[in-house]
Amino acid sequence: MVASASGVSIDKARIFAKINDALAHHRVREPSMLRDLRAVRPTEIETINSAIVQVVEAQDLPVPIDRTITPLVRLTRGVVEQV
Repeated sequence: MVASASGVSIDKARIFAKINDALAHHRVREPSMLRDLRAVRPTEIETINSAIVQVVEAQDLPVPIDRTITPLVRLTRGVVEQV
């Protein structure tokens, strides 16, 4: 919704292919976001979702998930247990 409202075309098949490839070939790797949370560093989710919220504010689009994710991720910083 945000991409199309901003004039950006999305190739859903390509995105899902990349997700499937990552799931098939990178399951044993520790996600960078988990490393960031453990190290009490800002995550890419904060950057990405904050940018989405800024873009949609000008377009008056509802993005409740993006508005919720960023504060939730910030709350987990420093609280994530070592596994």
